[in-house]
Amino acid sequence: LHDLFAEQAARVPDRPAVVMGPRSLTFAELDALSGRVAQLLRGLGVRPETRVGLCVERSPEMLAGVLGILRSGGVLVPVDPLYPADRVAYVAAEAGIETWVTQASVRDRGLLPAGRTVCLDADRERIDAMPAAAPDPGTLPAHAAYVIYTSGSTGRPKGVVVQHGSAANLVHALDEAVYRGRDGLRVSLNAPLVFDGAVKQWVQLLRGHTLHVVPEPERMSPERMLAWVRATGIDVLDCTPTLLKGLLAEGLGDGPGHVPGTILSGGEALDAGTWARLAALPGAETVNVYGPTECTVDATAGSVRDHPHAPTIGRPIPGTRVYVLRDGYRAVPFGVAGELCLAGPRVARGYLGDPARTAEKFVPDPYGGVPGARMYRTGDQGRFAEGGELEFLGRTDQQVKVRGVRIELGEVEGVLREHPRVADAVASVFEAEGEAQLAAWFVPRPDAPGSGDGGDEDALQGELRDWLRSRLPEFMVPAMVVPVAGVPLTRSGKADRGALPDPRELQRKRRAAYVAPASEVEDAIARVWQEVLGVERVGIHDNFFDLGGNSLLVVQAYERLTETVGEKLTLVELFQYPTVTLLAGRLSAGAETAPQAAALTQAEARALKQREAMQRQRRPSAGGTRG
Repeated sequence: LHDLFAEQAARVPDRPAVVMGPRSLTFAELDALSGRVAQLLRGLGVRPETRVGLCVERSPEMLAGVLGILRSGGVLVPVDPLYPADRVAYVAAEAGIETWVTQASVRDRGLLPAGRTVCLDADRERIDAMPAAAPDPGTLPAHAAYVIYTSGSTGRPKGVVVQHGSAANLVHALDEAVYRGRDGLRVSLNAPLVFDGAVKQWVQLLRGHTLHVVPEPERMSPERMLAWVRATGIDVLDCTPTLLKGLLAEGLGDGPGHVPGTILSGGEALDAGTWARLAALPGAETVNVYGPTECTVDATAGSVRDHPHAPTIGRPIPGTRVYVLRDGYRAVPFGVAGELCLAGPRVARGYLGDPARTAEKFVPDPYGGVPGARMYRTGDQGRFAEGGELEFLGRTDQQVKVRGVRIELGEVEGVLREHPRVADAVASVFEAEGEAQLAAWFVPRPDAPGSGDGGDEDALQGELRDWLRSRLPEFMVPAMVVPVAGVPLTRSGKADRGALPDPRELQRKRRAAYVAPASEVEDAIARVWQEVLGVERVGIHDNFFDLGGNSLLVVQAYERLTETVGEKLTLVELFQYPTVTLLAGRLSAGAETAPQAAALTQAEARALKQREAMQRQRRPSAGGTRG
């Protein structure tokens, strides 16, 4: 992969490689910076198959981290700085990460486990002292390039190992199927690096295209995203159907505003209504892409304009073989449904440290004609239409997509069942205002508080939310966690998700004791939350996310609070201080001072203790070993 980038840096050295607002790096600058990062990592012992963690906030320099790890021979393992500490620790231990590429703002929060750190900002003098020419890492196509962690049905995330050769094949396949040899396009880098959707975006550097990094507030707000699209004039917009629907609702394609010439939609199924609108979108061709992380992001692609009347996931892109199989890997005729199985050079190596799961999903390819060829069983149902296009028909298991993010319900259920006061749990999705949302139902243990008293029940629900947030990333935390007397079962004894009670009827919002705001700052925050969330009142101990908040509404709250209190907050801090009293304490006392309140909830007290513990940790010297 890094050799492909070096070719482009030599070909178009002065072309912008990555842009974010007023900041940018040319191909020559990114080449030199990533080469120096690679030299520093080599000095720390990084070699082929050495897994290196990348935990950074969005910036142009984050691409120097991506390329620097690859050019050192290391295996890129992206970790989101918004992940809970438990999940970061799990990924670090499971992947064997001993070296991190990060930033001072992330390192100093105490989020990263012990290990060597290279800070792209605080260590800039050390980096700049390195030779600009990247080392020869001795990497081969069969060596691992990156590990992406996805939600796991067993209750733990699983790491998918993808080789250099597979990712390089994706570059050429997308160039032929989507980009069609065009040069110097402005391409959005929208997805977080921890999702495989980001891979198909950042690899466009390897074809000489310019990446435009979408800032965090913009990527979570359709209104701001549309303004960003029009201001940057990007040529290729790559996003999920959920965001596309929001952009269309905000006026994409209406009036004289800029519309990207190419729109890539992927990550979840497009509904028929959105499909029809995209087919009629003036000045743009929308390409619907499909594929799992285990087959290096994309396996099929289809033009919406070419099939305006019915959603399709198109045809296999170069390098992919798609089979529709059933009954012992027997191929079925056109029009008959079966499991989609994928083969070809982009099939990943497997799951890190899980040979049994790898053997279950990565099986011998009975139609490959090559000894040792494998195919991946996707768990997706589909069929070939008479014209040869593929139709997606849903899942064979309990994997779901929420806002384009893959979630295994078993992982959410497993974390809930680990709580000592939960006898059983089940998770599912429900529709709310046209959008899929995640919910969880739990059965309290008979001797646990909450079995009869409403107040104790509220306390248990709050405790379970804290439990989930401490172990799962925010996108996997259910919008509602509600108690039930028992999990309904089908005649075969499996959980009957269709018979679960509507969570909105069980709990419109958390029934916590209301405590009115007592200061001007608390009152201002509570008023903003009331308007953004559409609730009658907000107490100082109410949690923004428990009241129905999500990542889109966080952006609205951030914008309103910025108007009210000025530029005193970052978007990340709204996740870190989710109750009125905690956020008010942050605004009144400053980021490094714990807010003081007369009566904190147990959740707030736990959150403060965790922050204080992190702040007490010995802060490592730049690039030093963390103890």
